[in-house]
Amino acid sequence: LRASRRAALGRQPQIGQKEQRTGQCIGVSGMDAAIGHALPDKGRITLADSALVNELWSQYVALSGKDQAAIPNRQRLLDARDRIQELNDREQVADIIAEISKLPPASAVTLADEEEINRVYARYDALHATVKELVTNRDVLEEVYAKVSGYRAAVDELDTLIWEKLDPLNITQKDRELTDKARKMYEALREQERAYVQHFGDVEEAEG
Repeated sequence: LRASRRAALGRQPQIGQKEQRTGQCIGVSGMDAAIGHALPDKGRITLADSALVNELWSQYVALSGKDQAAIPNRQRLLDARDRIQELNDREQVADIIAEISKLPPASAVTLADEEEINRVYARYDALHATVKELVTNRDVLEEVYAKVSGYRAAVDELDTLIWEKLDPLNITQKDRELTDKARKMYEALREQERAYVQHFGDVEEAEG
């Protein structure tokens, strides 16, 4: 912590050795005073304040929901934590842009790319809302993510239909209609996605 703010935090009546001995978290008044005296305004928060914000946050979340809501300065803490996340996320932007640039174009995406696309998308999606706008090729990511998600949804829909509705050892006329539907769904898939359908063997067995 910055020395002056650590000192300010330490002067609060309910933060100190007494609480460490008793294992009790600080109360509403102590938390409010700590936030007001130790925490800079959101606009002045830097990554150097991370330890301070984390320390105050750990004390805050130890309180009950009722006590949290009773802290007059709690929005100041929430804003500070939000700012720290934003600053931390800004440092990831260049790396995420580079990872997106390595993904295949949407026209070449298959389910073989699903794991990597989902991993990169998860990193992007976890960014602070204002930081997402700094990812200059985010439209490329959104496009390939939509493609691979669509392929996965089509495969899963077919597999679910087969698994839940079809018993290849007990085929009725209604089941014949189902196998016809499943066959059409399968043939509507690209060859690359057909390989990911797990239960189509049941359809072939029922057709035989």
